Amino acid sequence: MEKSKKLLILQASPRKNGNLYKMAESLSEKYRVKGFETETVDVCALNFHRCIACMKCRSCGERLRSLQVMPCPLF
Repeated sequence: MEKSKKLLILQASPRKNGNLYKMAESLSEKYRVKGFETETVDVCALNFHRCIACMKCRSCGERLRSLQVMPCPLF
């Protein structure tokens, strides 16, 4: 049984249809034709923030969580 090849492309273009976005889509299409399963993630559209050492993660039971992307009701 052959494992499927997967490719994850992280693109961080601040412009919705900017040059980096177009390049990521082109790269994705080239590898899709070669048999890869591809996924492109727009990093700018993700809702996360860096750790600010507020310690709220500890009250939610997530002791080593470094990103503020949890379903914690305190956010």
